[in-house]
Amino acid sequence: MKIVKLTESDLSRIVERVLAEQLVAPQGVQPISPELSGTDKLQDSLYKQRGAVKNSQGNWVFPCLKKLESMKIPGSKGKFDVAGTTYTFLKTGVYTREDSNGKTQGVWKCDTQGFVELDGKEKLGSEKKPFQWKQAPTAEEVKGGKKVLSSGMMGDFVATVQNKLKSVGINPGAIDKKFGQNTLKAVKDFQRKNGLKDDGLVGTKTYAAMFEVKPQAQPEQTNVKTTEKTNVQPKQMNLNVTAPKAQVQRTVPTPSTGEIPTDNF
Repeated sequence: MKIVKLTESDLSRIVERVLAEQLVAPQGVQPISPELSGTDKLQDSLYKQRGAVKNSQGNWVFPCLKKLESMKIPGSKGKFDVAGTTYTFLKTGVYTREDSNGKTQGVWKCDTQGFVELDGKEKLGSEKKPFQWKQAPTAEEVKGGKKVLSSGMMGDFVATVQNKLKSVGINPGAIDKKFGQNTLKAVKDFQRKNGLKDDGLVGTKTYAAMFEVKPQAQPEQTNVKTTEKTNVQPKQMNLNVTAPKAQVQRTVPTPSTGEIPTDNF
């Protein structure tokens, strides 16, 4: 009995070929199994038929899968989440689709516009992603310079900014916590009126202009030297006036008779 040793790569190719044979390709399209690394010895026409191109290293790659890179499920191999539906793209040219209705299979390739083409008709990657609002930073984060509030964000601090703009006579539109076009225009108007760059971003400078109370200017003090009025008391003249001694006059009554008056001692 001869024992044949198979490498992991050989086993992988066998599994892929068996799987491809078990899947039925719609519309008579025969699944093929080109290796993305270009190590499989298939004709170049088979790679080109599926929309593969050679990179700078000479390997065959499928650029349409790069368009789905942002939808790739982290940690998976060949699995992508497109609008809630899970797609698995195999190297054999077969894909599986899983959603609430169950699991289906078909064939895929890259079309001439670089999109993933399913079963020769449906395309992935051509749909526009629905817009999603980003979480706005807090007032403390903006004040401290850690984050900047910008268009496309929503949250409580957006409503705070909208109310502030409205209070100073600038219309931000509805107070809806969403930093949309009306709020963006209002922020730019506020920045221009306050001598700031009208970039529509609420950073530390715009925050300070909106919410920080500016110190009131103190009136300039005039250095006027006050001349003290000296109450000058007039010098008192020290005049020693000696009062004249009173002269005591002794009145001698005139005798009405011829008697001579005498002094009483």
